[in-house]
Amino acid sequence: MRDKDMTKERSSKKSKKIHKPESKLGAGKAQRAQAERLKTEIAPRILIVEDRAKILKPLTDILVNHGYQVRHAASGQAALTSVAREAPDLILLDTQLPDMEGHEVCRRLKSNKKSRMIPVIFIGLLEEVSVKIKGFDAGAVDYITRPFRQAEVLAKVKTHLNLRLLQDQLDAQTLELQQEMNIRRETEAVLRTAERLASDIIAFMPDPTFAIDREGIVIAWNRSMEEMTGVRAEAMLGKGDHEYSLPFYGTRKPQLIDLVFEADAAIEEEYLFVRRRGCALLAEAMVTLNEENIKVWEKASPLYNEQGDIIGAIESIRDISEHTLTEESLRQAEAEYRGIFENAQEGIFRSTPEGRFIIANQALASMLCYSSPRELLNAITDIPHQLYVNPDEHEVLKQMIRDYGPTKGFETQYYRKDGAKIWVSVNMQAVRDTDGQTLYYEGILEDITVSRKAEEERKWNLQRLRQTVRATIQAMAMVVEARDPYTAGHQRRVSNLARTIATDMGLSRDRIDGIRMMGAIHDIGKISIPAEILSKPTKLNDMEFGLIKAHAQAGYDILKDIEFPWPVAEIILQHHEKLNGSGYPQGLKGDEILLEARIVSVADKVEAMASHRPYRPSLGLEEALADIYENRGTLYDADAVDVCMKLFHEKHYQMNG
Repeated sequence: MRDKDMTKERSSKKSKKIHKPESKLGAGKAQRAQAERLKTEIAPRILIVEDRAKILKPLTDILVNHGYQVRHAASGQAALTSVAREAPDLILLDTQLPDMEGHEVCRRLKSNKKSRMIPVIFIGLLEEVSVKIKGFDAGAVDYITRPFRQAEVLAKVKTHLNLRLLQDQLDAQTLELQQEMNIRRETEAVLRTAERLASDIIAFMPDPTFAIDREGIVIAWNRSMEEMTGVRAEAMLGKGDHEYSLPFYGTRKPQLIDLVFEADAAIEEEYLFVRRRGCALLAEAMVTLNEENIKVWEKASPLYNEQGDIIGAIESIRDISEHTLTEESLRQAEAEYRGIFENAQEGIFRSTPEGRFIIANQALASMLCYSSPRELLNAITDIPHQLYVNPDEHEVLKQMIRDYGPTKGFETQYYRKDGAKIWVSVNMQAVRDTDGQTLYYEGILEDITVSRKAEEERKWNLQRLRQTVRATIQAMAMVVEARDPYTAGHQRRVSNLARTIATDMGLSRDRIDGIRMMGAIHDIGKISIPAEILSKPTKLNDMEFGLIKAHAQAGYDILKDIEFPWPVAEIILQHHEKLNGSGYPQGLKGDEILLEARIVSVADKVEAMASHRPYRPSLGLEEALADIYENRGTLYDADAVDVCMKLFHEKHYQMNG
């Protein structure tokens, strides 16, 4: 069912557009566009960052069935990449992900100006108070607990989508109000005389600066100009007839500032160069100050009144003599850099924002099977489509640089000249001008094809090892059951129940796998107990029970020297320990007992009481559940007991096997 309230609110606000003069709204364009999009979007977009299907599916079903657009990311890096491609309206983020903590993902999102306003709601267990606090510290706005309750999920999602919409509208209105106030202040300021305005603006500028009106009268002469020329402002202000040229040239003549009003080729020829950038003029010249020839950089720009008419001009001058003297040092440094560039083992490059190489070293050319950098630069004129196996990855990389700055370790596939595919790791950053515009990208490439292949082989070998471990454990379990036919299947049932409890408790896949393996051989120590005691049809005496209790230590002794991916021996040693210290063989208490052992203890108790034994008939499942619930938090782990009770009473779990 579509969220009618959200749709109605968005639709009704769509028609209420605020019309303001374009000149007043320019600075708030991005905020208003975002607010307008949120008002008019029919289905809000939600990104769920979760790698477990059993959590992802019910949450997705709830949201999709109520009219939301949902997309998924299975890791922290995938989430950052997804947000870089297209920002969602809201993010549901698991606290534990395969590659990083959800809190780290949240912190990265909040540190990026593009994504910091996206509300983030964490997903986790109800009891994880410290995780909630950590999530709020990272910038999250709320927390949804598992198992999911549809009403809670929809209420929190709707609330924070509405809050974000209202916040965007408030930001846009606040910005518009601020702009109107600024315009009013500017209007009041331009009512003052142009001479006073220019003087106030430039008085404390670090560069020597002066200004003239349309008649060439000096209306500003700042302190830095006084220091450079030795001429006090009182002696220059109000003077005309090119008086401002005397300190620099010893004669009255037009200079760069006069070209603001009218172009003059003869004046331009007296400068080393003159370049126009919009309405401004940039130039270099040789002047004489205090009988010393120096090289200066000059910039002249027009001054406007409130009607947009030019009422004067302003010029700044900078002594760049020392800069000129260091040019030789810079050339030497460039030569040293060139040596490093050409002899580096990694591929080094610069490229245009459009995707064409500017420079490349020999290592990069060789990596891509080109004979020289020149051949590479001539052959590759469209980096995204000629080099990238997936061209979209090039834009994703640039977006990540825009959002997060220099990016390291971006892995993607390239085509070599011969058509073969290689894996590369890219470190890249943008080089920008003083206005923040990207001039070019520079980066380092490393061929990681061999390491990627080695990693794939490692994963394959690890999978084979796990299969071998499973087969070994299965063989061990069969040995135990062969000596104790009355409890045949007990270990399998305990293993299955313990695994299911661990899964519903939200443990990692690796820990769940370990619990399942350990549960299958938790009674391996019974191979040291005489068979006649294991199958005795009457009550055991104290000595016989003492032998039975020794099976935990015996199991530990059998397995302690075997290297498993999990603490199997320790879990087997502890699976009969009790929270109050009344268990055996070590009398451990509380958190001294491994969580895996506490889970297996609950499963072992339930299965043992609910199953037939040589010395007694089955006591029944309900009596078994009543026993663990009665001793919840005293003998048995409270969380494991709660999940076990829910499995049988709500999910109708069946012990088979």
